[in-house]
Amino acid sequence: MPSDLPPIHPHPWVVKHREHPTLLDLLREPVELCFNLREFHTSIMNGVSFEPIKGSHAETFMSLIANEVGPHGPWGENERQHDPLYVLTMLGLHVRDYLAVAINNLASAAMLVRSGEYLFSIAPVVRSSAECSTTVTWLLDTRIDPRQHAARVMLDRAASFQQQKATLPRTGDTGARRGLKELEDSIRQFFHAAEIDNLKGSGWDKHASLANESLLGLEARWRALGELQDQGSEYQRMYGGLSLLSHPNITQLELLQRDGSYYVDEEGLRRLLWVGVLAYREAMRRALTFFGFRENDDPIGTMDEMLRRVYPEGFDVPKA
Repeated sequence: MPSDLPPIHPHPWVVKHREHPTLLDLLREPVELCFNLREFHTSIMNGVSFEPIKGSHAETFMSLIANEVGPHGPWGENERQHDPLYVLTMLGLHVRDYLAVAINNLASAAMLVRSGEYLFSIAPVVRSSAECSTTVTWLLDTRIDPRQHAARVMLDRAASFQQQKATLPRTGDTGARRGLKELEDSIRQFFHAAEIDNLKGSGWDKHASLANESLLGLEARWRALGELQDQGSEYQRMYGGLSLLSHPNITQLELLQRDGSYYVDEEGLRRLLWVGVLAYREAMRRALTFFGFRENDDPIGTMDEMLRRVYPEGFDVPKA
């Protein structure tokens, strides 16, 4: 391990780490990896185009989605304000923003570990990162067609507007209502009435669906990712641990106490960071593959090499 990496500070309530701080050296490289991944993200996203550039999957996506048919005819012949580029633009915006939150929260989790504030606070931050990453993976699922991509990104956007409406009911904010109404108008241009379920004038409910697509929770998205990579049971264990630590109750908190002190396993912390890194890696890989990047660059290879150096024993997990 490089000696110039900053030390990990022990949490004052974890006696084991306070008395034996060198145990935390195991976390120095994983913490540094999270910061390096954020630097990687910053540099690489400058070279990612969210337009249908020549040779990218997005270009193929545009050629296929233009042939989809809605109430006003083929999407590529839609003379109204929305066209297939509208879908691709929305998809790009969602992917860009979710990836930004995912990697920044992962770096924040690393900072919590470095500063010694890892006892309770790290799991919700890693969970938030994983939720954003798995949303990107769901949006860019390689097994679905362009119509399903369109349905998923519109469902995701509708859910965001609906959450904003529910959260700010008394503020007089009209942005969410206006945005949801405009989105509903767009959906009715792209999709036939028979494909739209639970879309009402008051907005969407949690069971809304488009073209047989519906929103998935984090557990379902995480399970789907594990099954796609033939690692279903391993991913279930990862999610179970993350969920338990993110929603603590008395019996769970009692498991963290031994001999009158809080107990935190440093290997468990290392694996917890790996959950967030693994989810981000797959999301970024999907984004780079779909939208393309600068010629002669190999950002996926660069990213994988960074991960392999720190987590060599776990690198057989990402297969998709």
